[in-house]
Amino acid sequence: MDLKDLLSKVDNVYSDCIDGAEVKDRVIALVSGGLDSCVMLKYLSIKGVRIIALTINPRSRSSMELMSLREIAADVGVDRFIVFNVPDLYESIELKDLGFEIHKYRDSFYIPARNAIFIGIGMYVAEVFGAEVMFTAHNREDVEFFPDASREFMASMSRVGSFYLGKRGFRVCALFRDLSKIDVVVLGRLIGAPLDKSWSCYMGFPYQCGRCRGCRDRERALALADRVVGGYMS
Repeated sequence: MDLKDLLSKVDNVYSDCIDGAEVKDRVIALVSGGLDSCVMLKYLSIKGVRIIALTINPRSRSSMELMSLREIAADVGVDRFIVFNVPDLYESIELKDLGFEIHKYRDSFYIPARNAIFIGIGMYVAEVFGAEVMFTAHNREDVEFFPDASREFMASMSRVGSFYLGKRGFRVCALFRDLSKIDVVVLGRLIGAPLDKSWSCYMGFPYQCGRCRGCRDRERALALADRVVGGYMS
């Protein structure tokens, strides 16, 4: 892993996304309480842009995740922190209990049309505040689980958003699209993101269970990233 290359990859995506945009106003960061969102908020704060941190609350989201995100946002500094509650959004495991089968995705915590809905809410916020750019924290590996995290999908949503923002256009960009999960966490350590405040657990406990996919991925990413950073710094 070329650690010096990580920042330049993200800088290239950032530069492409804001090219010609009025970023002096505001950018929207569509965030959760996880590692990738934590690193994205820290990165954007270093860039000096005014951040509208937007997070979406479906019915089964852990209150602990939202609390963690608030702590991260306070740590890095954001211009606005906006929470949208959407209690009628069910995860596939909940839909199964209601008699609906979501066959296309095996993840029990998948929400149908999730990113289209979340980014659509982001367009609402963008039109209200006059923002031209929205960043998501999806990394390169996310596309394996969620096709609506792909570059093609983001480009399509950018075109949709441009209908609402007129001649100025609108851009939706996955900031870490060229980085793996480990790359993102390594970058986070190097730029001082408050990773220990992040929350990745899918369960509703007042603690991170350590057993769900979110927890396992988080622990693995932190351990591997710390090993890489330790070797790099020594």
